[in-house]
Amino acid sequence: MTRSLVQLAIVVVTVALLHGACVAPPAAPPAQRTPSAVATPTTAPASTESPLVTKTPSPEQGPGSYRTINIEELSLRLEVPAGWERVDSEWAWAPPGRGAHEIQRVIIGVHWAGLAPPQEPEAVLLPGPSEIVESEPVDVGWGTGRSYTLQVFESAPEHGGTRAPVSSVETHVVIVVFRDGGRLGLDFYARADDSEQLTDIQPFLGHMLDSSMMEVAQ
Repeated sequence: MTRSLVQLAIVVVTVALLHGACVAPPAAPPAQRTPSAVATPTTAPASTESPLVTKTPSPEQGPGSYRTINIEELSLRLEVPAGWERVDSEWAWAPPGRGAHEIQRVIIGVHWAGLAPPQEPEAVLLPGPSEIVESEPVDVGWGTGRSYTLQVFESAPEHGGTRAPVSSVETHVVIVVFRDGGRLGLDFYARADDSEQLTDIQPFLGHMLDSSMMEVAQ
């Protein structure tokens, strides 16, 4: 009798173990995160570029700010560097802070003259004595002409035989228009002591030409 009870107990335990092995306990649900009341912002990577800073160069350095000039007798409008000083009563301008002598040496400007046939504009408008170093055609929209780079000489020696020294290096843009029944020649120019100075002020002459507007006969 005792032996039968022991065997029965073994059978019951074995069945229970087998049942436990076949039925896996249910998996626990994944843990739910409770969102925080304050979200943590994502930090963007720092830019490697510096912010763009626009500098207005001084009139000695390059094109910057300009002011508008109206020449009423010609119905001509153009722009010149804002900080440049007008030279006497001429329609010419020089960089600021120069002495009376220097202010005449480095300038940009415009002058004009009526052309009676058969006058050529170069003979009337270009300075002399001079030598043309370079020449090319120019179109400014309201007129056409030519650009000249010149070496301008001092007065020739009285006794001859020696070439006169160079007084200045200049660029002249000569434009011819028809106005009041005749021809009018305009000379936009830049003057400097040497080629390096002339190169420095060429952008100002270029801007003066590009900004120029004139009412002409159709």
